[in-house]
Amino acid sequence: MFKKFLLSTFFAVQAVCANAQLPGSVCNQTAIYDASTSGNTQIVAATTGTKIYICGYTLFSAGPSNVGLTTGTGTNCGTGNSKLTPYYELASETGISDQGATYRGMSTPASGAVCMYSSAAVAVQGIIYYTQF
Repeated sequence: MFKKFLLSTFFAVQAVCANAQLPGSVCNQTAIYDASTSGNTQIVAATTGTKIYICGYTLFSAGPSNVGLTTGTGTNCGTGNSKLTPYYELASETGISDQGATYRGMSTPASGAVCMYSSAAVAVQGIIYYTQF
């Protein structure tokens, strides 16, 4: 009976792993943003049918601005845009960092891109760590 339980559990876990990204997966890609634009700017392109799984990020603003990560489709996430992070209210020469080498739960919907949002046209830099499949 116990052997049957272990086998059924093994196959259930295999099915989940084949169809979903589980916490603990390593992010192996980066995207860098360095611009002075307001609004959304795409930093990771969408690929049809895949999700982008974000492990961590660092955002810095040279001037006062609300800065964050968004997702959507179309030019600069213009269609179906939604927040991945809050819009952090950053004062001049400040930043925020959420670092991690493994996936902890932030992802886009399937076929969604990742964009950087800034409320002001001031110098903003950012890096995100992600994987995509």
